[in-house]
Amino acid sequence: MIYQIFSMKNRKEEYYQMMVEDNGTGRVNVYNPQGGIGLRNMEDRVRALGGIITFSGERGFRIFISVPKKKEA
Repeated sequence: MIYQIFSMKNRKEEYYQMMVEDNGTGRVNVYNPQGGIGLRNMEDRVRALGGIITFSGERGFRIFISVPKKKEA
């Protein structure tokens, strides 16, 4: 169950950020490239936008995404 979703849009910075976390017990192996495709697809899509994505499983499960804003021409 998703516990919290944060969407952070900082006007001064050049990126959008989002964090999704739950209040579970965490996972020992947070990211397994040999496993399913859900997290891998998320990682591919964020990187295609020039962003970064991190996964953490210390206290619950957390996904943090940072994607640069597109500059208008």
